[in-house]
Amino acid sequence: MYGCVEAALDGQLAERFPQSHGQHVVIQIDCYDLPRREVEEFFDRFSQGVFKYPDYRDALVASPFVKTLRFEIAFDADDRT
Repeated sequence: MYGCVEAALDGQLAERFPQSHGQHVVIQIDCYDLPRREVEEFFDRFSQGVFKYPDYRDALVASPFVKTLRFEIAFDADDRT
């Protein structure tokens, strides 16, 4: 998931999808047949903690490629948002 954050902040996403440049970005993880409680706990810790690291926090503030970055999780096909 760090790779997804980095791709958005460093402009790799905007390079591949120019219409995303400077927009709100959502990183969504789709889960199938995984233990929901454990995955949600991990996902919550990651999504709430990634921007506590100064490198990621500062990169988000300075990045011209991303306006905001948020995380979503979905379980199984019928639970997508």
